[in-house]
Amino acid sequence: MAASYSVFRQWLLDVEDRSWTIKRTWMTFHQAWLEEIGAANQLGWPQTIIWLLLIWEYWFVQNNDLGYVGTAVSGVLLVLNVLYGLFVFLSWSVHINFNENLLWTVRTSLVMVVARPLCSFIVLALFLATVWSYYTWPGLMMAFGPAVPIFFTMVPCIHGAKCRAWTCG
Repeated sequence: MAASYSVFRQWLLDVEDRSWTIKRTWMTFHQAWLEEIGAANQLGWPQTIIWLLLIWEYWFVQNNDLGYVGTAVSGVLLVLNVLYGLFVFLSWSVHINFNENLLWTVRTSLVMVVARPLCSFIVLALFLATVWSYYTWPGLMMAFGPAVPIFFTMVPCIHGAKCRAWTCG
């Protein structure tokens, strides 16, 4: 994930030359992968464990009759899953854009989800548009995979820096 975010970051910042070759893209990806392997695992594994726990809890509440309490808990878990998804998208962007420790990255990402609601809304809307496109045309998912959501997370974070009203950074 970190290497992919890094490639899109460098491509978006390189406004003079957007005609990257396959070799340049691969070299950028490979260099970022080598540099980020340790820090990316420190960030990624806890996120994966929390994500699996949240999804399992949501599945459990949806598939068992828990009455009115189950409906309320289901709604809370849905909102929590959406907010956590935004946190995950933005945490990788923060991790790549700033060379800080893990605690700073987590804290800044949490603040950004709450303090920059327009940025969070843009990232969420673009993600939902991607999911809809992948569902409507399944071949897109096979061709582009996670690259489109990563790109749509980095665009508001990189180019939004010129407009502080909605930026992620």
